[in-house]
Amino acid sequence: TRSDWRDMASSGRSLALMTFDQRPPDRWNGSCQARWPVALAATQVTVFLVVLILWPKAALGLVLVLAAAPLILAFRRLDVTVSVAGVTIAYGLKGWPHQHIDLGDIVGVGVERVGWRSSGGLGYRGSLRLFKQARVLVRHGECLRLDMVRGRRLWVSVDQAEGAVAALVDLGVGN
Repeated sequence: TRSDWRDMASSGRSLALMTFDQRPPDRWNGSCQARWPVALAATQVTVFLVVLILWPKAALGLVLVLAAAPLILAFRRLDVTVSVAGVTIAYGLKGWPHQHIDLGDIVGVGVERVGWRSSGGLGYRGSLRLFKQARVLVRHGECLRLDMVRGRRLWVSVDQAEGAVAALVDLGVGN
């Protein structure tokens, strides 16, 4: 009760502070941003409006095409966070959806230069469950490579990936 708190405070005993955010502190934060999703979504909306004006009966089918614009914009930005809990990859401006890889699942890390042509394009390519490898690319260039248990491997576009590698090595992940 409130009187118990007052009595504890007046007696000089320390109060335990409660926090609602129990996430471990971040060791490294990085991001990567691309312009192509905005251009693609804008083109998609423009084509939708032109076709709608020229051919109004196609509106129902075009609504499905227009609904894909938010999905395209989800790959405009990637935020990568390294903490003692693992690596979290947040997609889009609001950080949703996000993907988390536990620190115990990561056995090796590195930095690789990946081209979008050699990896099959931009966006999320592959499947960690089905193909045991995936690439999250919003641009070509420097990527963080995560080697995981059971032979899985994930590449993520991020600026200054060496910082993520250093943070993961400090946390005990092999290089």
